[in-house]
Amino acid sequence: MHAATAEAGIGTLSALPLYLSLPAMYLLESYDASDDPDDRFMAKHGQFATAAQVLAAAKAMIEERLLLALAGGMSAADALADWRESGDVPVIVPRGSPPVDFDPFGFAQARVNELKKRA
Repeated sequence: MHAATAEAGIGTLSALPLYLSLPAMYLLESYDASDDPDDRFMAKHGQFATAAQVLAAAKAMIEERLLLALAGGMSAADALADWRESGDVPVIVPRGSPPVDFDPFGFAQARVNELKKRA
């Protein structure tokens, strides 16, 4: 390899942007709904190979909190308000993968009444 080419990193793996050298995946993170947007801490919940896997995990996070509130005797409206005020809000972060269309607030709103029937 020509010396100038080697110095520029051309023709070597180091010339690739980092995101191109990583395997495609999705990260699942969350923040506490009660946190001020400027002070949010993103908690890590793992990485997933497919959009279906990370979406299932994100939905399960919400359902678990809603079911716990419903089992404690809360109404569907109160369980939803509780999650919106202090629950963990999942965030799907694509890494070299297409984005996943997921609205955690819309999902919780749609799902809470179904869960109330099962609780």
